[in-house]
Amino acid sequence: MSWSGLSALVLAAGVAGVNVNVADITADGLTVKKLSCTLDSGGLFASALVVGALAKEKTALDACAPTGAAVELKWTWSGGKASKATATRASSPKKAGCVVAAVMSVPAPTNGSCQAIVLVGEGEAAAAAVDQMKPVAK
Repeated sequence: MSWSGLSALVLAAGVAGVNVNVADITADGLTVKKLSCTLDSGGLFASALVVGALAKEKTALDACAPTGAAVELKWTWSGGKASKATATRASSPKKAGCVVAAVMSVPAPTNGSCQAIVLVGEGEAAAAAVDQMKPVAK
């Protein structure tokens, strides 16, 4: 696991919840940018917990856009599963639905909500695709 640009990791003893904001993190081969979460638990390693959970579906995520894509997502985890996920922007809006479906199948390691840009498929192409994201039609 690696991360760069750790912008904030706010933890408060005795206060329920963890707020996470990370510019860039890679766990188990999956890179996520602009990760922002409000979680019920997770402690110091909450960002790794989130990306590690998503990385369990890396094969499915990569199958959505093997040549590389970037998708900005919002999702909510509750009761051990994703209860809601939407794509707001994507380098290839046609591929966004596949990425949302893969995220919906991720077992939730905690309860809470997150937003992030998830890079899928070929790494360099996915990283370059961030600059080409467009709004996803609802």
